[in-house]
Amino acid sequence: TWSYQIARETAIYHTMNLLNFDTSSKLFLAEGWCPSYALPDIQEALDRGRKKSNSQVSSIIEEQHINLSYEKPPTYYRLNKFTEIFHNIVEAYGVADYQEINPAPYAVITFPFLFAVMFGDVGHGILMTLVGAFLILRERRYLANPSSLGEMGGMVFTGRYMVLLMGIFSIYTGFLYNECFALPMDMFGSRWRYTTESSMACGIDNCLNPAKVLPPLGPYPFGFDPIWKYAQNGLIFFNSYKMKLSIILGVSQMTLGLFLSAANARFFKRPLDFFFEFVPQLVFMMSIFGYLVFLIILKWFINWNSDVCLADPYCRPPDLKAILIGMIMSPGSLPPQLRMFPGQ
Repeated sequence: TWSYQIARETAIYHTMNLLNFDTSSKLFLAEGWCPSYALPDIQEALDRGRKKSNSQVSSIIEEQHINLSYEKPPTYYRLNKFTEIFHNIVEAYGVADYQEINPAPYAVITFPFLFAVMFGDVGHGILMTLVGAFLILRERRYLANPSSLGEMGGMVFTGRYMVLLMGIFSIYTGFLYNECFALPMDMFGSRWRYTTESSMACGIDNCLNPAKVLPPLGPYPFGFDPIWKYAQNGLIFFNSYKMKLSIILGVSQMTLGLFLSAANARFFKRPLDFFFEFVPQLVFMMSIFGYLVFLIILKWFINWNSDVCLADPYCRPPDLKAILIGMIMSPGSLPPQLRMFPGQ
């Protein structure tokens, strides 16, 4: 058709305008970057074009060697349909320089898992897994006719592998939270019980004196005890746990980024970046947030109901925010009720 011929000629002249014309030899010259492994494919494409156009002159590829200190090649990573969506998320924040470590492979695990920490539910995770698996199984049909999905469906289809991983991780964290469609799952039987002698529950194997409200000696086998969903302080308990877990995961991910920057500095032989960028950042991170992570894990491991702790008037679960604020505002003068280990 006439519109096709116009579009074809326009595309040809647009491409030719990108080339340089050598008036002495009457040749079109093109300069550009390509992966080294793609040189045979480019030569093959040029040969096919010469044959289709019945050209008597063959196209020649000349590989030029440049000085990387003066000219920096563009960043290119070989992607597939699985890693492409995660790479696009990483590049939304910034593009790595040539030969730098690509952080996208780490995002393949960290991104969907962090989503699952916030969205832990077995039922909803199963639904997401089924949607992702359905789109993957029918991807050839949708790739052939992408308009059939619409704008919103096309966005979900682009991230089908990410949706699948988010669903799988959500099922796992859903079992940890013991939730299925926001309802608690009691698969192993609660380790707490209510009695008429106290308004609060006590452990089923530690309830000789219900008024003491002692916790169970044997914890729930996997995940959270479902009785927390019915407790009056259940929301406070879950929010406290998720906040601490988010801090641990966030600090771990930022620390991983620091070590990736250190690896880049060593690879490019940049000692200034290593000693005056990576080292100060790591010291600052570990001195404040790494110390906070240590306190969170230590607080989880201390038995605050032990006989030794109950006999000590200062052995009480401290407020970690108060410890961190006191470390900045009044270093070296931590009150006894906030200390968790000798010398703190």
